Amino acid sequence: MKHIIRILMLSVFLYGCSTPVSYVDQQYSKTKYEDITRLVEPLKLKVNVVFQRNGEPLPAVDNELRGHVERVLRATGVVVPVSTGTTGELDVTVNNVADLAEAAAKGFGTGLTFGVAKSNVTDFYELKASLRIKEKVIYHNNYKHAIHSSIGLHDEATSAQGMTPSAAFGKVVEDFILNFIQDFQQANPEMPSGA
Repeated sequence: MKHIIRILMLSVFLYGCSTPVSYVDQQYSKTKYEDITRLVEPLKLKVNVVFQRNGEPLPAVDNELRGHVERVLRATGVVVPVSTGTTGELDVTVNNVADLAEAAAKGFGTGLTFGVAKSNVTDFYELKASLRIKEKVIYHNNYKHAIHSSIGLHDEATSAQGMTPSAAFGKVVEDFILNFIQDFQQANPEMPSGA
């Protein structure tokens, strides 16, 4: 019985050590919700999303991306995602530029040491959006972002500052959409404003 308890405790310890902890690169987080000017009548846009990894479509992530994009758009008070009766369309593409071989090698090395050796990997993101009204592109822009993740033995203070990879991806999309909406408003000062 003592051996079983020890094995279970070791398994929990090793699992905790091998859980990835992610950190969103703060240099790309320039816009907050308070920086956005809400519209009395938000734009009703059809939202089209595409997630890519190294330039290749990865449809399995499209729904997660759509959920983050639409949540942030609604919260800005500038755009309401709709499927009919639209003012125009918003095309969003997020490309995860990842060195999969390097990530696999680092993960394997950490696994060999049972999580004692910590591995760090950075996922870079290229994000682009284009807003069309009546088939005319009225604004488009490209952005970059990054998530730094570590796997292996973490100290509690460091882990407390991090988040899950899924939460970090949501934050990257939030930063991207907020930056895009603010830049769009600054480039189109004639848009009606004030809520």
